[in-house]
Amino acid sequence: MRAARATARSIDVAALQRTVATVAPLVAARLVTLQATRWRSPDRDRIARRLLPLALQAARQAARSGDADRLAALDQLVYRLACGMTAGEELLLADLVERPASLGIADLLKWHTALAPLADPHAGPDVELVAIVQCAR
Repeated sequence: MRAARATARSIDVAALQRTVATVAPLVAARLVTLQATRWRSPDRDRIARRLLPLALQAARQAARSGDADRLAALDQLVYRLACGMTAGEELLLADLVERPASLGIADLLKWHTALAPLADPHAGPDVELVAIVQCAR
């Protein structure tokens, strides 16, 4: 509240540059951590680990048969299973696995395609510097 009533002062550009230089390594480290987590649990889901061999076998068959479209879809499925999932994705997968009917690769592909598209694994988070507040002592 005091900041709203304070008298505006000119900016000390050199001090501002020093502040940015000081916090830049911390911000960079946090961004690396954010990129590494990709909003996913560090513990790989056990259900997904058990389903990976099924998806990999189907991908091998698609590669042998030359079915590029199926191979691309299976590649994305393997990526989703291997990289971990959001909590919602895990719940939907658990529901799929726990149903009474047997689970096949077609079921997994249908589950995968119903989810939000996977982000580019090489894309970083969008970052924008919105404001810097400099407080005089």
